Amino acid sequence: PETTNSSIFLRRKQRRKAADMLAKALLITVVILVITDGASARAMNSGGLEQLKNQLQQIAQQKAQRQQSLHNRNQERQQHREELHQESQQQHQKKLQDINKKRQESLRQHGRPGR
Repeated sequence: PETTNSSIFLRRKQRRKAADMLAKALLITVVILVITDGASARAMNSGGLEQLKNQLQQIAQQKAQRQQSLHNRNQERQQHREELHQESQQQHQKKLQDINKKRQESLRQHGRPGR
């Protein structure tokens, strides 16, 4: 098969023509489906779409509730972490004070004044 510009051009033209024909066939199929499905769509329109809308609203509400509860849980965890951290700092501070008191007392007992 020769790969001249004209043969490439012909192949592209054939491909484009085939794609156009396929697109037209698909469009015709869709139109036929829409026409034949119109009656059932009208029958479903009264309750079906309303039900679908309600389901979507329920899903959105559930998602919002889940996000809110997740947010609340994360806040509680953060608060708990901060409380633990504060408690730990206080214990550390107390330990340092106790050590300092003992040191001062020891210095006093041995007759050396604290700095």
